Amino acid sequence: MLEKKRSTEELIILALSSASTVCLLPFLAWRTIEQDWLVAALDLLAIMVAVGLFIHVYITRNVIYARWVLAILCAVELPITIALKGPAQIGWIYPAIIAMFMLLSPTIALMLSLTMISIIGGILWSQLNSLMYYQSLFSILATALFIYAFTNHMFRQQQILRQLSIKDPLTGVGNRRALEDKLLELMSYKRAHRDNTSTLILIDLDQFKDINDHYGHAIGDQILITFASLVNQKLRNNESLYRLGGEEFVITVANKNRDKASILAEEIRELVDLFLFTNSIHLTISIGIAESQAKETTLDWLGRADAAMYKAKGAGRNLCCVAA
Repeated sequence: MLEKKRSTEELIILALSSASTVCLLPFLAWRTIEQDWLVAALDLLAIMVAVGLFIHVYITRNVIYARWVLAILCAVELPITIALKGPAQIGWIYPAIIAMFMLLSPTIALMLSLTMISIIGGILWSQLNSLMYYQSLFSILATALFIYAFTNHMFRQQQILRQLSIKDPLTGVGNRRALEDKLLELMSYKRAHRDNTSTLILIDLDQFKDINDHYGHAIGDQILITFASLVNQKLRNNESLYRLGGEEFVITVANKNRDKASILAEEIRELVDLFLFTNSIHLTISIGIAESQAKETTLDWLGRADAAMYKAKGAGRNLCCVAA
């Protein structure tokens, strides 16, 4: 089975934690030589946390807590360092703000940044003259607001692009890429929890080519849209519909064995058989059902469902068949 590629969030945390370690090590060495023990201890703590997060994310690939820990580390360590070492450390606030916006959602990052800026503003109030104080404060605020405006726009664009990348443009259900990601997720969970099982329901619309040839592709497309909508109405939690390609669809049924999934498959087959589509077209479907097995790949799993579906077609269509 192909290993799932690392997500953007994982790569960001791995990059930031390693960069933090590399940047802080020289300062740790310098402050140790200078016997500045308090700040050296602070740098050492930050390095240990960064290294720990790198190892944690690299091994577990879990970023939920890591991104929060790294962002809070930036927001907490910098005010303490400025309080101990004075205004000379203020330049570190800019990379700290950028890091927070890379780790958290734009709104949360802005709130955390403003909190940090407020604390640092209070610390520097008595250490800078009025002109220098307000210049520094407003330049930092402007930086935070500019980054927020940019990342918020990019965040929205990213959400739109992600939806486009995982949705079938015709029917609006998940596409093949989304299905592959889901299969990897289900198989990984199966390997971690041996007693857990999930099931695939592979559906093929019978003699769909004849419908396209006779009525045209516009009618065929409308039937696919209606079919996807019809099936989606039957699905419950942990059940998702994907378009595999052409007139083939797949339903992933998480945490249910083939017996329970077969009940759903039969309900869908009967529903389609009784439904009249555009131009009063009667449509039937053939279904293959395959329960996950611990030692198989996602392709093997999908292949068994496909073989069961072709067995249903060979037996006369409008049937459900369960894979061995």
